[in-house]
Formats: sequence, structure tokens, C-alpha cells
Amino acid sequence: MINSIIERKLKEFYPGVIIRKNIRIDEIRLLPKYIQEWVVSRFADTNGTNVDYEKLRKFIQERIPDRKEKEVFCAKLMEDGILKVVSEFEARVDLESDIYIVKSTILDLEMNVIRQIIRENQQLLVNGMWGAGTIINNSGILQLAEFHPMQAASIDLDAFIEGRQSFTTEEWMKILLTSFGVKASQYSHRQQLIYLLRAIPLVESNVNYIELGPKQTGKTFLYRNSSSYCRVISGGTITPAALFYNLVRNTPGILALNDLVAFDEINFLKFGKSDEIIGKLKDFMESGNYDRGDKKVQAQTSVVFIGNVPDKLGSQENISLNAALPEKLRDTAFLDRIHGLIPGWELPKIGKSEHHLAQGLAFASDYLGNIMHQFRKIFSSDCPFGVNLSNVKIRDEKAIKRTFSGLMKLIYPDGNVKQNEVKEILELAVEIRQLVLDEQTFMEPGEFHERKISWEIYDKEDNS
Repeated sequence: MINSIIERKLKEFYPGVIIRKNIRIDEIRLLPKYIQEWVVSRFADTNGTNVDYEKLRKFIQERIPDRKEKEVFCAKLMEDGILKVVSEFEARVDLESDIYIVKSTILDLEMNVIRQIIRENQQLLVNGMWGAGTIINNSGILQLAEFHPMQAASIDLDAFIEGRQSFTTEEWMKILLTSFGVKASQYSHRQQLIYLLRAIPLVESNVNYIELGPKQTGKTFLYRNSSSYCRVISGGTITPAALFYNLVRNTPGILALNDLVAFDEINFLKFGKSDEIIGKLKDFMESGNYDRGDKKVQAQTSVVFIGNVPDKLGSQENISLNAALPEKLRDTAFLDRIHGLIPGWELPKIGKSEHHLAQGLAFASDYLGNIMHQFRKIFSSDCPFGVNLSNVKIRDEKAIKRTFSGLMKLIYPDGNVKQNEVKEILELAVEIRQLVLDEQTFMEPGEFHERKISWEIYDKEDNS
């Protein structure tokens, strides 16, 4: 019954930006979910339910090549002289020729490009962008003549916030988890809150988290499938040029052009020129600024470090943050810049799709991804209650306030929140920062004495 009520209200208050989450098209199943839904939504009604599958599959067949079919698409480009394609495009600078070179990663083709396209889409130079491109073949010389990045429908943040008022907290949290691609019924209320901690870096600027948990609990699932503003780095070697600034190409690194950078499998990370990277990374996590050479960059990117730990830990006492972190990050100064340790060990593993993956109506991923991107521009959501923290230092206060603000934006964006609900999210914000303090004490008990944060909330009107 609750599902039908939620879906009826979604159709009423959010027409045109919802989609049925269990629509899965085999031909594009390997693409990120937000791209799949962007494609499907072009052929769905305003309720996101009825899809013209004939036109959809024709569009996929004509515009989105399977890697095995790339020669067929290249032949069409050769014969017709023009090809419209949906692909990920990446750009690089050819200094010797004084030109930009763009590559379609699906077609594995390189081409020239109109400079205005690069000026308007700088992220092409960093980690690529998905979009619809028009490639022209002029006697064997290829050029990307048009590029339209993947974009959601018109974003009206005020309408999104106003619509929230028609849902209960339970309904809204269910909608959010369904939108992120998982079935809310598989998570307890506390587990749903922990899952939503993962989304805070998408709505809050300059948030730094560590998440530890067993494999297959979906630690990067949300980041890979919910927003084009995320970049996930899995293991391997990270260079200063890629992360901060490429002085040869004169292009900013991924920290400057994304809302979130997630370092997956952190125990396997390797840092090229490690002293330079670690130092600059710590400075950035503290101030939001870094420099490389004569280049100075300010960014609002959030940073998440993700690590695997053994199954069935049960509690924090059984984990070893030292074991999960690479040696270069086993440092209390680095840890002090972490705003919270997300207890991913409490979340269930994602099993069979029919049991754990989302069903029914929810927000289209590209729409919600852009809504979250807009929320980053808002300092904080309105809240009728104030918070007093005790036994804290300035970094504790900053960490707790950012987590609290992020949960408010996600769950109570209209500011309509009860005292017990404020208490619940404040407790969680304090808890994940307290986990960081406890780890510092464990690592260096002589310098970081045991310290427990306390807090109280009050009605602002009573204190005005």
C-alpha cells in the first residue's frame, strides 16, 4: 500500500523527472545507471513508466554502438561522411600541432574538434564526458563538430524542495534509496541513514570521509551510478598531474573539476611522488586550496576514501584502520582532516537483483544528480533548532556541522523537521566524528587523549 501512495504522489509532484527503476535494457546494461536512465527517459512518458521500446531500441541501435559493432559505425562514417553517436569523449592537447584531439572511447577513434567545444566543456580534458556528438568525415579527416553533454531536464530546486513537504520522512528516505538504485526494504532505519551518509559529499562541499566495509556492500555503487559529477579511482598509481594540475597540458586535475573524488580500495593505492601528493592533499582537505608550480587552485570537491575489511566484523573494535589505509596515510594529521568514518560494516551485502536492487518509481538518476549538485551551492538548510557542542575542537565542530547539514539537505530540505529527528541525525554526525577521534587515540594515545563529544539541541525561537 505504501508503495502505491508514494508513486501516486511522485506522479503528482514530480512529473517528468521520475522513472521506473527496474527498467533494464540489455543493450546498454554496462553503462552507468545515470546514463542508462538518461537514454530511457527520452522515450518514456512524464510518469517514467510507459516506454516506447521500439523507438528506444532503434535509437540505441543507431546511436550507441556496442564495442563489437564499432567497425559498423566507422563504416557508416566513411560512407555517409557524418555520424551521430552517444559516447564518452575524452580530449587531450597536441602542443606540437597546436590543436586539441578528442577520442570517442566507444568507437576508439581520434579526431579534431572545434575549440569552442573544449572551452565550454573543460572536463573533456580531465576525465572525459558523456554526451551526444556529431562526427564529420572530410576525406579521412575527422572532426567533432557538435557536442551536447548529457543533461537532465530543467532543474528547479525550489520545486524539488516544495514537493518534499508532501511526503513523510519514511516515504522520503525510501524514495532516496530507491533513486540511488537499492531496495529500501532491505535496510533497517539506521542502515538507511548510514547509506545516506554516502550521499552527503554530493550535496555538501569539501567533506572528507573514510568508509570501511566488507566487499559487495555497494560502497562505490552510488558514486558510479548516481552522478556525472563523481570520479572513482580504483587502486593503481596516482600522479600529481592527474590529481592536481598537469603543467604540461596546462589543465587542472580531477580535484578541480568534480564534486566528489572517491579513492576505492585505498589499501592498494600508490602515490607517485608521494610526499608532494600527501602534503598537498592534506592542505586541500583542510582549506580547499592547493598549488602546483605557479598554478593556484581553489575547489569545493569532497574526498572519500573507501576500504575493504573482512566480513562479519560486528563492531568498530574488530577493525584496523591502519590495516585498511596505505602506509602513507597512516597519520593522525591526515586522520584529523577526516570529517567522519562511515560504518559500512553495518550495511548488508547486495545480493540478487530482485532482492536488493530498486523497483518501482523514483527520481531519475541524472535529475537527482543535478539536484544534489545544486544543493552544494546552498550554505545550509533551514532548521528551527540550534546545536551546542561541548568538548570539541574547531575541526570537530566543522566536521559535525557539515555532516549534519548534508543530512538536512538530503532528508529535510524544506527545513520541516521535528526535534527527535534533529536529535537522530545529530547523533549520527557526532558518532562518525567520534569514531575518528577514537582512532586517533588508538594510533597515538600519548598525543590524543580519550575525548568524548557531548551536545544539546535547543529551539531557536526560545533563545531568540
